[in-house]
Amino acid sequence: MEKLNSQKLYERYITSKEYKEYFREDFPYTPDFYSADQGEEIIAQDEENDSLYYLCSGRCKVSFLMPNGKSAIVNTLTAPCLIGEIELFDLSRSLSVSALEDCRLFRFRKSEVKETLLKDPYFLRKLCADLVKKERDNIYKLTHTYTYPLKNRLAKFLLDYREGDLFRIRKVTVSESLGVSYRHLETVMSSFVEEGILEKKKTVYRLVDIKKLEELSSELVR
Repeated sequence: MEKLNSQKLYERYITSKEYKEYFREDFPYTPDFYSADQGEEIIAQDEENDSLYYLCSGRCKVSFLMPNGKSAIVNTLTAPCLIGEIELFDLSRSLSVSALEDCRLFRFRKSEVKETLLKDPYFLRKLCADLVKKERDNIYKLTHTYTYPLKNRLAKFLLDYREGDLFRIRKVTVSESLGVSYRHLETVMSSFVEEGILEKKKTVYRLVDIKKLEELSSELVR
């Protein structure tokens, strides 16, 4: 990641209503300002992480590598939101977080802000609201797995994890993330290509008919 020196952008984000929903005006710590390029890893799985991020702009994906060597994508993060907040409680190992598009972030040193934040009811109230939403979203995802055909779930996955109009994630990762066989996924993606919804260029797909994908995923949008 690259440290940014734009005071104008910095002031724009740090004075925003969204930022102030997390941090009081009298919060005594000043964050550093960074950019992350599309595809760049922000947090590496299982590595010691002393950073709490506030995502000012952009989208990220959260993924993890399982002990059996398989990988899965579990969530999309869209600005404004926190990254690395769960680790404030030391309750879980860190997952991999990488940028789906160019992002701007504020970075706090967790070792500096942790004690203050965990004693701040203003911050904790917002954090609880975020965690409740994440739990609700996980329930929806589980329900969708058993009640909607793969073409609907795949359409939403393509929209969630695209990079502009391109989709670069390996199909084996997609199949493991959606809980379906590689053959079943390949059949549905091939049908999308035949219908003109996707265009395949080697291992990369271009989203041609975004409107159709939005129609297919409309019932899954929360």
